[in-house]
Amino acid sequence: MPIKKTVFASLFLILFSKPFYAQTKLFFKTDIGLSSMRYRPAIPIGGRFGYGIGAEGLFKINTRDEMLKYWSFNPSLTFTKTAYTIYVANAANSNIVAKYLRLDMPLMHDFYTDNPSHELLIGAGLFTALPLGGHFTDQSTRYKMRYGNTSASNRGGSDIGMVFKLSMTHFANTDIRFSLQYNYGLTNLVPKYYNPNNIRIRSRNIYISFAFPIDL
Repeated sequence: MPIKKTVFASLFLILFSKPFYAQTKLFFKTDIGLSSMRYRPAIPIGGRFGYGIGAEGLFKINTRDEMLKYWSFNPSLTFTKTAYTIYVANAANSNIVAKYLRLDMPLMHDFYTDNPSHELLIGAGLFTALPLGGHFTDQSTRYKMRYGNTSASNRGGSDIGMVFKLSMTHFANTDIRFSLQYNYGLTNLVPKYYNPNNIRIRSRNIYISFAFPIDL
């Protein structure tokens, strides 16, 4: 799958491009937040609790250029659970849970306060998400989520979109990084096999994250 090649190629570049970076930091991270979907044509949808667990890096670009010296690459690899509820009139609600391995690749700009040890970072970039599992309920019966674009699929495959992120270092005078993140999915997750009417659903997720430094 192309998404797998994207994930591994990105990780390869991160690991073997150290001369490009002036400083590197690694973190263990947790995400919690609200997971939902954008559905067209519109039907009532309720967002549900989502979470993630994984690791992230903060790589300051190694340059003397004044325009670039305050930029950092902030990739993360996270196992993520997303969920939402579809409300259908005169029928039982459908609860959908989807699980992904998500790679976020935002480029962040550092805004320094008077104390150089505290930073405010803001940025954006791409995310890619590889499906790993999940389930949904229909008329109170639970089914396994099947990803793809065949007659056996009930959801499209990999998700691709934009990530927008705001981060603060040394949160509450600790070594923890605090982040607010919004993921804006661009991929239509309706399987093509079942989509003669051009129905569109796209992921919309907002998270707060806590990243704890890893000493190497």
